[in-house]
Amino acid sequence: MKKISVCIFCGSRQGNDKKWVMYANQIGKFIGKKKWSIIFGGGEWGIMGEVAGAASKYGSEVTGVITEDLARIEPTMGNLKKLITVKTLTQRKAKMCSMSDVFLVLPGGIGTMDELFEVWAMNQLNIHNKPVILANLSNFFDNFLFFIEDMANDGFLNKNYKQKLKICLSIDEIFKELNLVNEIVISK
Repeated sequence: MKKISVCIFCGSRQGNDKKWVMYANQIGKFIGKKKWSIIFGGGEWGIMGEVAGAASKYGSEVTGVITEDLARIEPTMGNLKKLITVKTLTQRKAKMCSMSDVFLVLPGGIGTMDELFEVWAMNQLNIHNKPVILANLSNFFDNFLFFIEDMANDGFLNKNYKQKLKICLSIDEIFKELNLVNEIVISK
């Protein structure tokens, strides 16, 4: 039976509140118990490392994709099924996109936002039709969502494109969305 590959975009930092690590571990544990694959940035730091580490511990095959420059400054995670090293961030995102069935975006910084915009724009342009799940846990992305609404209201964004993001407000909603994606993928 085919299992989905979940691409995780999130911070290489843990944030100031321990809840982010708790959320990351819950999500990783859920994905691991489902034996779904994880595709992520390859580093062991931050909530990115927490999700991947928990998923691996509970049974996921985890693949890291990292640039040569990042591999020199950030330790890569051990226990990976595979570590793929590329030259540029553009190559990294392309590789991660090609390997994934769904994108799960958790809190993070500039890199996370870059990854979110990349897959969302590709979805908008019909380069892929893979779901993009935005984990708005503890309302982290509220200001971003208000900004998107402003772009749409001011005529710079088609309101339909906002609907290309699956907004989840809880861990349970994330699990529900991932299960739906899995059902679609295995029915193909």
